Formats: sequence, structure tokens, C-alpha cells
Amino acid sequence: MRSRSSFNSLFAATLGLAAVGVVVVLFGNARVASAQTSAVAISIDELIYRGLQHNAEGDYDAARAVWNHLANLDPEHPAANVYATETLYWRVVHEEDGTRFYAAIRRECDEAIRKAEAWVGASPGEAYGHFYLGQALMQLGRLHGTQARIFTAWRLGERGRSALEKALELDADLIDAKFPIGLYDYYASLVPDFFNWLSFLWFVPSGHGDRGIAFMEDVARDGTLHRVTAEFHLANIRSEHPKRIDLDSAHAAYRSLHARYPRNAIIHFQLIEVLEMRGAYKDLVVEARVLEAHPGRGRHQRGLADMARVWRARGEMMLHDIDDAWKTLTVFGDDDPENPDWGSRWVKLTRAQLLDLRGERDQALDLYGSVLALDFDSNISRARSIAAHGADQPFRLDGGPPTTKSHESHPPPGFSLPTP
Repeated sequence: MRSRSSFNSLFAATLGLAAVGVVVVLFGNARVASAQTSAVAISIDELIYRGLQHNAEGDYDAARAVWNHLANLDPEHPAANVYATETLYWRVVHEEDGTRFYAAIRRECDEAIRKAEAWVGASPGEAYGHFYLGQALMQLGRLHGTQARIFTAWRLGERGRSALEKALELDADLIDAKFPIGLYDYYASLVPDFFNWLSFLWFVPSGHGDRGIAFMEDVARDGTLHRVTAEFHLANIRSEHPKRIDLDSAHAAYRSLHARYPRNAIIHFQLIEVLEMRGAYKDLVVEARVLEAHPGRGRHQRGLADMARVWRARGEMMLHDIDDAWKTLTVFGDDDPENPDWGSRWVKLTRAQLLDLRGERDQALDLYGSVLALDFDSNISRARSIAAHGADQPFRLDGGPPTTKSHESHPPPGFSLPTP
């Protein structure tokens, strides 16, 4: 959903280092090794559970407070830095100027790596030291991938994979270590599709797409820390990636996630998008109204609530309720909403299609033109692609172009969320 350059968004995602999913709350009795007493270790378990709960619910301020408390409780435990980075990446996904979080991400990753390396050095036979080290390396690699530092991103990703594989070697029951490996393998397998011109570089990973999917499925079924994250990414892949489309599975996953985390606006919006893809426009309108009324006042929550209104208008349009759809959009000015930064082009596009349906072709062409004037490649930007189709021939409900998905490049949230 972010408005980054298509190269940076795609590169980060295809290296498998742009994980954007919610994190799990089912921490249960997972083991967390610590140099502290068992009483403190239990407190660390409880804090991790609480912080991941806040992340899963989309309450990032509350999550940050938990990581601060955890860092004070056990300053040399890497968990606070690893999961603080997860929370920061969620803010990058939602905020329009997400780059302002990059310095903080780098600091958290550096600290997590330092602490995890110390843990591994002192106790090389403990799986969790390698587990945290692998995650921190992957997260730092994600940052470099987003900034198109190709070799550095690959090098960190491979180091992260090695650490995570060591964690599994030491503890085969640490299923959560499979998630970062699976995500890396899957997106690395997409590199040839998106970066043929990089194929001559020896350090571009080839990846193993099927193995990546299988690893994420293992975590979605049996994981603890990353179970929800795996569910989310699998649903995203199955709703957006042409070679993996399975809308029934994606819909079931998003329904389940939304039932468990009803206040997570991103999960809810993903569900709405899948409903549109399935042509379930009546259900879409119902769900959109619920998300519009989201009680959260955070910038990301209000932005997705606004986009739910836009998607409601699109659902009403597809149900032939043209006047209702036009009225639904009247709350937006000519260049609204400003948040998210891809929102206004979808308002313009939907209005253009409605004008076509009303027979007001000249006005529709003006709006299609305003979308086409944006500097986005139509091979990546779905809004621009639909606008190009509309400029060529009037939109009709019985034969118009695809109307689904604000995410406009096949790699997902990686979350990003890619460039609409």
C-alpha cells in the first residue's frame, strides 16, 4: 500500500526480506532462554505474548511500550529489539513517510544482532540464540533490500538463513524458525520473473518457491510465534500471485484472522479486497461499513477506514447502485484522501468509472487523464492500468476491466504493501 518506487518495493519483496504480516499471539508455553532466573524468564514470556498481542491487534504504541519494558527487564535479551523492529516495520507499511523509521530500524537490528551473537557465542548449543540472530539478520536485510542495496541484502539474508537452519538443527520442534526461511525461499524464487536483467549476478538467490510455501504452511499449522504471520502471508500470496491464486483459501484465512483480530484494520481491509475479487459485492458493502466505523484513531486506522469507504463505493457500483456509489464518495474532495497516499487515485478512478456509467464521457476522460498523469508504470500500478483501459473505451459493468486490488504489484505486503 506504500507509495515507494516499484524497484525498491519489488526488490525488497522478491528477496523475501519484506515481511509485512501481523505477528502471532499464540505464544503459549514456548521456551525463551534467558540468563535471568526462571521467574524473570516467565515474565519475559508474558511480555512477549503481550507485545505480540498488541502487534496482532494493530496497536503499535502499546506494543512499543511493552518492548521498552522488556528491554529494561533484561537489557541483554535480543527479543525486545527483534520485536520492536517488527512493530517499526508495521509503521513503515502504514505511514506515508515510512522512511523516517529507517534509522530506528537499523539501531534495533544492530542491537538485536549484537545481543544474539553474544548469546550464541556464550551458549552455541542453545537454539533460541540462533533463532533470534537469524530473525535480526533477516530484518536488517529487509531494510537494505528496500533501499536497493542488492549484495548487502543477499548477504544478510543468507546469514540469517544459516542461523535459522542451525536453530532447527538444535531444536527440530522450533517450528517458527521455518517462517523466515520459507518467506525468504519463496520470494527469492520470484527473482527471475521480476529481475531477468539481474540473472547474470552470481549472488542473486534462486530460491525454492514450493519449499517456501511448505515451510510457511508448517508454521501456519504448528507454529507459535509466527503462526498468524504465516497465515497472513499465505493468504496474501493466494490472493495476489498469479501462479498461486486460491481465492477460497485466501478468503477462509482472512475470515479466520479477522474473527480473531477484529480491530486489526489491515486484516479487515485485506478481507474486503478478497470479497471484491470473488465478486461478493453485498458482503463487501457490509464489511466496508464495519471498517469505516473502526474505533481506532491512529493514522493508519483512519486511512484504511477511508479506503473501506472507497471500496464500498466500488461494491455499490458493481451492484448497479450508481447514485449510492456517487454519494458514498461525496465526503472526499478532489484530491482526497491524503492518507494513504495512494487513496486519491482510487477515488478519481472510481468517479471516472461512475461517470462513464452515467454517460458523462468527457468528465470521465478528464479523471482518467489525471490518474494517467501520475508517474506509475501501468505494468505495476493497477489503478493506472484500469485508467488506461477506461481512456480507451468507456467502462461498462458487463465488460469492464478488473476492478480489484489496491495492491498493485504481485509481491505483497512486503506487505510491502506494494505500490498501488
